[in-house]
Amino acid sequence: MRRRDWRLDTPPLYPTSEQWVPLREPFNLTAATGFAIKWRDRLSGMNRVLRLLTTVLVVTALGSTFILLMSDMKTRPSFGIPAAAISAAPLLLIGASCLVFQAMLRPRWTELVKNMILAAAFLLWGVVQLMEQSALSKILGDVVIALYVLDLAWVILAGMYSTGIIRASSPTRDSSGG
Repeated sequence: MRRRDWRLDTPPLYPTSEQWVPLREPFNLTAATGFAIKWRDRLSGMNRVLRLLTTVLVVTALGSTFILLMSDMKTRPSFGIPAAAISAAPLLLIGASCLVFQAMLRPRWTELVKNMILAAAFLLWGVVQLMEQSALSKILGDVVIALYVLDLAWVILAGMYSTGIIRASSPTRDSSGG
């Protein structure tokens, strides 16, 4: 009996000559996965603006995170920025970038809701960092915790469902009638 060649059953990793369109970008996931690239699928002008804004917000969030970590060191430079603002900036910037990214990504509504919860948690946490210690800031801090727990529980349960750990069908009764 002849062994089956697994390479014959898998789709090609690169587009065929009928699907090939020259790439104008350094990396294009569509081309790398073997699907045809169509000009109408190219990013519109608005998506380019959203991509630029998302990139700027993410890079600024990473830079402000570096400043936050530097401000905690004993040999910290004097930035002249209040500590609350230094703590809030990375949270607000990454939360805003998550919102802008959703507009560019246009995910399914369930993914959109999940990602909006995550963005809201980061934004609210940033706002709490800017607030004075009060009963309201404590309540909002607890809301932030609830949002993070809800989002992570959603991720875990969705992962369990998608991998088959949790079955979609209802439990079946055994043949003995019990």
